[in-house]
Amino acid sequence: MFMFMRSSYLVFKDNPPSNAIDWPVIQVATKKNLTYYGIGCYRNRQKSFNPTAFCFGEKQLDANIWGCKKLGLPLLEWGGGWLEYGRFDDQGAWHFDKERIKFDLEVALKENAWCPILNRARVLQTLDKLPDVIDPKTNKNWMYRTNYEGFGDGFRQVAEGIRPVLNRASFYVIGDFKPEWRDETSPETKPTEIVLKVAVPSKISSSTKATTPPDGANDLGKAIFVTFVLLVLFRYLFGG
Repeated sequence: MFMFMRSSYLVFKDNPPSNAIDWPVIQVATKKNLTYYGIGCYRNRQKSFNPTAFCFGEKQLDANIWGCKKLGLPLLEWGGGWLEYGRFDDQGAWHFDKERIKFDLEVALKENAWCPILNRARVLQTLDKLPDVIDPKTNKNWMYRTNYEGFGDGFRQVAEGIRPVLNRASFYVIGDFKPEWRDETSPETKPTEIVLKVAVPSKISSSTKATTPPDGANDLGKAIFVTFVLLVLFRYLFGG
């Protein structure tokens, strides 16, 4: 007989006691629950050096503001993932699609519901604390995610989305514990010091006219980005 307790519920894999019909809920934990999802991850947490930091992601690819890395919505310093759920307005401000973000969170919360410390209310409070609208020109916690694109008169740096200043991201974490993450791309550079010529879907103002980088800047930028991603993956996989 297998037994596991989550909150006030007892789960019996077989031969439940005769009074089980009087209990609130009887559910069976699957093999994935025990090895990969909620319970399995919780066991790894308890064996870690810093269990609380474990949930927020001690490695860069696991960094998250939700307090559960198994939700699969990491806060990557180069952007992407759930940070792409939204759109720019004509002033260059980013509007999050929080309904879509919440949908992904709810799916992941259900998959990992067996974790004894997973707090759905806190996860959704974190989503509420996240701004509905972010303007990287004035919000020091965010920057534009850009790329060079060709135009008739050359190349321009175009805003494709937003990305966080990772060492400031704990501002959005609910609770007393504030995780610390290091920004590997520009750890000592504040976004207010960056002179960024950004082109967005609609023209902001004449002051956003972009500069023209030298020939090959687009290919060079892509090569640097790919090299950086490979280095991060190598460090993550081999613990470098």
